[in-house]
Amino acid sequence: VARTGGKLAFDAVSGRLFFGDGGMTVSEIAPAVVGVGAVNWSLSLFPETAIPIVNPVTNRAYVGTSNLGSSIDVYSNAGRVGPITGLTPAQGRWGFAARHHASNTFYVVNGGSNPLATQVRPGTLGAIAGGTDFFMTAVETIASPFGIGVNQARNHVYVAGNGGVSALGVQEPGQIRVHEGVNLSSSALADTSAFGTAVAFGRHIEVLGDRAYVMVTSAVPLPTGGSPAWVAFLDGDSIPGTHVAQPLIFPSPFTNNDRVDVIRVNPANNLVYFGLFNNVSGQYNVVALDNTTHAVQATFTGGGHSRVHTASWLAVNPATNTLYVLDFTTDSIRRLNATTLVQIGTPIPLPDGPSAMA
Repeated sequence: VARTGGKLAFDAVSGRLFFGDGGMTVSEIAPAVVGVGAVNWSLSLFPETAIPIVNPVTNRAYVGTSNLGSSIDVYSNAGRVGPITGLTPAQGRWGFAARHHASNTFYVVNGGSNPLATQVRPGTLGAIAGGTDFFMTAVETIASPFGIGVNQARNHVYVAGNGGVSALGVQEPGQIRVHEGVNLSSSALADTSAFGTAVAFGRHIEVLGDRAYVMVTSAVPLPTGGSPAWVAFLDGDSIPGTHVAQPLIFPSPFTNNDRVDVIRVNPANNLVYFGLFNNVSGQYNVVALDNTTHAVQATFTGGGHSRVHTASWLAVNPATNTLYVLDFTTDSIRRLNATTLVQIGTPIPLPDGPSAMA
């Protein structure tokens, strides 16, 4: 079986096995001889989808797909328009995307392929012109990229990766690379030594001013001792330049059991919001920190999500100074004042099992 995490079911009458490889493909396996099985057929149910990200200028969306071939497709309110033009490489998995607002450029990362094929664990950063749906360029980035964010003022692109064990059996740390976004011609590798060599970064990257916040996805104690940090923050305004990733530790009463699920920023009030999930108590909390001092400005208890995909249970509207908190358990969404985190009105009921929003 090529994909891990699948499910097997056995038909006792026919002696056949049915295998679902993570929900995208179902295969029937018939035992041809003792101890050996032959795959009779495989049926692709639907492709794995990622990104998606909306182009507000054209009222279209970009959706990365894999399993049935790797592509980035364009969708309108009428449905699928077709793939973007000029995509390269057309392999791997286009997984995360971010938009530079002023130029309407969309940056996407691919964790399974790279343009020059020179990396054991490949990674690609590509750029899409939002006005024409044309894939403009692709460059190599860090291995196994798993998150992306944009400095809107400087058009700098932050890419974070998981690292892991290479094909040679060597532990590779997760990395963060900062690319200039005009033509992706130059970049700077961030110094992540404060997190050790077994760290993994990714999923959520948010930038407020010249400070970037990157989610840490592995519970690795810091080399200096103490609890793991679930967020890295780094400052920098030039490429090439010095970008040092530092651990962000939440004050009491929060502990290392309160891992970061989601990060959002609000340029209107210079606050950064962290959605926390306590993996012991199951409690969800929202913490608002000042972007400059990292002092706690407000907290809120509540929220939640399904725990089956990248969390996105927080959304902020700077224009109305409103923070939205999704609650998977109570099938509702709450509106908070984005400065005080005081709830506005009563929860809004939603259909069963809401788990993501943007």
